[in-house]
Amino acid sequence: MKLRAIAKKIAYRANALNAYHSLLHRNCLTVLMFHRVLPDSEMMRMGADPAYTITPALLAGVLEFVNRHYSLVSANEVLASLRRESPLPPRPLLVTFDDGWRDNVEWGLPVLRGHPWTMFVAAEVDAEPGLWWQEVLLWTVRTGRATYEDLWERAPSRNSQTAATDPTDILALLLRFGNLPPDDRRATLAPYEAELRPRCNGRQMVGKEELIALRKERVDLGAHGASHLPLSRLPDPADDLERSWDWRQTVGGLPILSLPHGRYDANVIRTARNLGYAAIFTSDPALNACPDGWLKNAVIGRISMPAASVCGESGVLSAERLSAHLYLRPREHHKSEFL
Repeated sequence: MKLRAIAKKIAYRANALNAYHSLLHRNCLTVLMFHRVLPDSEMMRMGADPAYTITPALLAGVLEFVNRHYSLVSANEVLASLRRESPLPPRPLLVTFDDGWRDNVEWGLPVLRGHPWTMFVAAEVDAEPGLWWQEVLLWTVRTGRATYEDLWERAPSRNSQTAATDPTDILALLLRFGNLPPDDRRATLAPYEAELRPRCNGRQMVGKEELIALRKERVDLGAHGASHLPLSRLPDPADDLERSWDWRQTVGGLPILSLPHGRYDANVIRTARNLGYAAIFTSDPALNACPDGWLKNAVIGRISMPAASVCGESGVLSAERLSAHLYLRPREHHKSEFL
């Protein structure tokens, strides 16, 4: 066992980490960021990305832990704190899910029922006639069905750049396919979608029926952009943000935004605030200061929850690893121009 893992175990069993958290994080908002929820068998069958997928059992274990060490809050309570209407309780924690996966309703909702949580939905996933094209593309690369370079060449760009960029820059490939006319994109990805479709249980993403079910369960809804492309790399992020703002209003969502792929700059933040987004959630792994329960900043960090970071070698949730993953985070990470 590595020395760091041993140190975490000793600190946890001596109650040092919990004492540290109880004392220093009383006035900090922690926000968890999840994506997909699937049992192991379904995860393997669908080829879901294990870096962004947890099992219902793991979600239940995390929820049990945070119920012991935090006060779960809703997005509405976060907004009330920002408006200086009512303070957050000590050691507040908000649970969020990104993208709008249907499995959040099928597998996540039964675990989370009765607890406050928020789903950020990319507005245009509801318009997908089949599988979500971005997941088809990522699955194709992830499983080696086609190489990055091959896919790059199959999606001709309108500009002069023809050579594949850094294969580790998957966002560049998403942007390249995002620039294609929808029919061309669908035709290019059709062979891979045909292979992936039998592995999936119908639609991958939420539709109106799932959103209605979530609203009845008093789950808060927020925007996650329109196209789910990285906003700071779009030529006109305002157009994307406006479309997501309009969609949010149609489903009764709150004026809150989660930044797709965690990408943002000062222009993105300024544009979102000007549209009326009252809270903007990043993927920056930081805690958020809320002295006396009053949240200081409207740009809010979140902690991603990959199974590999919170489970032991056996694949079972480790309280030692989870506590270190959550507690040992910096506070305040934003530059002044983002506030």
